[in-house]
Amino acid sequence: MESLFVISSDFCHWGQRFRYTYYDRSVGEIWQSIQKLDKQGMNLIETLNPSAFTEYLKKYGNTICGRHPIGVLLNVSGGGGGGGGGG
Repeated sequence: MESLFVISSDFCHWGQRFRYTYYDRSVGEIWQSIQKLDKQGMNLIETLNPSAFTEYLKKYGNTICGRHPIGVLLNVSGGGGGGGGGG
C-alpha cells in the first residue's frame, strides 16, 4: 500500500511583527539569509530525521509555518533519528 501526505508550508515568517529577525550577515542580504535558513530546513526534512529537524528549530528558532505537521510527517515516516518532532 502506498500513502501520499500533502503538507504545505511557506517556511520562515521574518520581521518584527513575527518576532523573528535572525540575520546571518555573512550570507549577504536579508532575503539571502532567509533563503539559506529555509533551504537548511528543507534539506533536513528530506532526510526524514525528526530529531535533526527539531534540533534545527531549537538552534535557529525559524518560524516555519507548518512546522507541526512537518514534525508529525517526520515521526510517522519511520525515518531515522527517533522521537522528537518538529513541533
